[in-house]
Amino acid sequence: MNRLALKGLLARPSRTILTALAIVLGVATIAGAFTLSDTMGRAADQLSASAYDGTAAVVDAKTPVKRDNNDMLQQPAIPASVVDQVRKVPGVAAAAGDITSTEAKILSPKGELVGSGPWFGVGLDKAAQTATGLTPFRLTKGAWAAGPGQVVIDPGTAEKQHLGLGDTIRIAGAGPAQPFKVTGLATFG
Repeated sequence: MNRLALKGLLARPSRTILTALAIVLGVATIAGAFTLSDTMGRAADQLSASAYDGTAAVVDAKTPVKRDNNDMLQQPAIPASVVDQVRKVPGVAAAAGDITSTEAKILSPKGELVGSGPWFGVGLDKAAQTATGLTPFRLTKGAWAAGPGQVVIDPGTAEKQHLGLGDTIRIAGAGPAQPFKVTGLATFG
């Protein structure tokens, strides 16, 4: 039986070589895809872990629909009084709230969208701005936004759009675009 198989393989060497090559390339492609996806997943996990380093717990509202981790559904808000209740729990050193919107898009002076998304904006509680570990953002320059009409953006956008501290940009949320003064630059993680 083995002799017959060898005879068949040797009778058509080009088919044998091409079949072996197809098998090797197929296995290499699948192995490469698994390696890439595993590496990307680990990098995302490490970024999230380092972003919230020092945070022991997160309290959020139950979502009304089942969703994947990749969905950008708006998380339901919880009352601000919950943050005060969490602060009163024994052993809690600091607690802060934030609001995240998936509708915050920076516009260029010509009214065009800046970047390719995802676009999101985060409103931070003042406690999160001063307590390390309560926010995944790290202020690199300037100051946190302290009131209406102020914003902190990422350094990459600031560089690409030639923006600096004190410059005014327009941001479109759920409604029409509004002007905001850049008060600081912050990175994620």
